Amino acid sequence: MTVHRRSNSTIRIVWFEAIAWTGEPKNAEPDVHEKIEWLELDALPENVIDYMSFALENIAEDSYYGEFDWE
Repeated sequence: MTVHRRSNSTIRIVWFEAIAWTGEPKNAEPDVHEKIEWLELDALPENVIDYMSFALENIAEDSYYGEFDWE
């Protein structure tokens, strides 16, 4: 999924799907992030960053490109 997002500058954010995974995810920045965990799409917390929600909604609809916060 690619999101072309506008903020103070133009930002492109790219997400990749992991086909296979072994081990446990690790929060490598505990001073920045409270925790890391696997969640179901229909059980996300309310404070998910707006452009992340946008990307996840597009992925769920099989849309892999989106433009966020452009008027």
